[in-house]
Amino acid sequence: MLIAIDVNGDSVYIAEGSATPGSVEVNNCYEIVLPEGTVEDGVIKNQSALKAKISRLMSAHSFKVMSAVATFISSGAISKRLTLPPGKRSEIAGMVRNQMSQAVGDPSEYLFDYTYITPPQSKTAPVEVWAYAVERETVESFHSMFRSARLRPSALDIHPNSIQKLLRGACVNGRELKGRSTLFAEIERDYIEIHLFNGDERAFSRIAPVSASEFLMIADSLGYGRQNDVSNMETEFDNGAENSINQNAGGISYGLLDVTPQMLERDTILAEAVRQYTGRIADELQKMIQFQLMRDSTMPVSCVYLYGGLAGIKGIDMCIAQNITCPAEVVKSISKVKINDNRMLYKYLNAMGALIRLK
Repeated sequence: MLIAIDVNGDSVYIAEGSATPGSVEVNNCYEIVLPEGTVEDGVIKNQSALKAKISRLMSAHSFKVMSAVATFISSGAISKRLTLPPGKRSEIAGMVRNQMSQAVGDPSEYLFDYTYITPPQSKTAPVEVWAYAVERETVESFHSMFRSARLRPSALDIHPNSIQKLLRGACVNGRELKGRSTLFAEIERDYIEIHLFNGDERAFSRIAPVSASEFLMIADSLGYGRQNDVSNMETEFDNGAENSINQNAGGISYGLLDVTPQMLERDTILAEAVRQYTGRIADELQKMIQFQLMRDSTMPVSCVYLYGGLAGIKGIDMCIAQNITCPAEVVKSISKVKINDNRMLYKYLNAMGALIRLK
């Protein structure tokens, strides 16, 4: 059993569970909303705030599992697909470091790692790996967080690797990924993170700084936010029920926001805010759709799958689909994930992928 902690800019998504080959079993999911400035571009700036939030959650729910893995997003993390000569793991690690050192400014400020794309087939065949370079400051901030929260660190992951592990060999919303190209787009308050998949293998990832702040501020001013103290709010998703813990007036949660065509017809101000925001998202998605056409015109992107904290806004998939050249839908099921209720699945994909530990 593991606790997987997905740290974003303003929220933490936690999945408690375990993974076996081809299956991820999730017992409980939790969301913690962080004070502004707690995490900046993957680096934990306010250790005490994050520690207090996690410790409070663990105490409230009497966590038995203390081993933890974290996954995060950072514009400073670099991933690159490499084909390397065969070798022992230590030799592969050395080759990865040599290759990735050329992609960063000062190699001493980075840590390097890799994962096999496919297991080595023989002692003489070349190996394909995803190589990663992560800023040392980021890694050290997470190790410090683990220690202060009295968690046993199992591993540190990044979003592209977490999502790759989760989707390999999986069906999404009842359809196989193999044989087609797809985009997976995580929508959060300050960014979208887009992953291009060819079949069930990740081909490319990018982060786009698309902010939802103005859109959400307008929605708030129009009365479409639900009043909560988001700086002190934690939500639990356990056995099919989502419950807010320690809610007080003063902040905003957007789980009830509705941007379906019927709703937008009744409110032109909201409609314009939605049009501008989802238009920026669509522009970034269309860039990736065109990129895939240049890579392989015989396999255009067949669908965009949306996930992340803001993917649950009712109707956002329809708004985005109107402005791109393929369908868009929210992730509602993943075949390898076993969970009591998948209504909030879309928030926890990175954490669920981080539960999978590859040997």
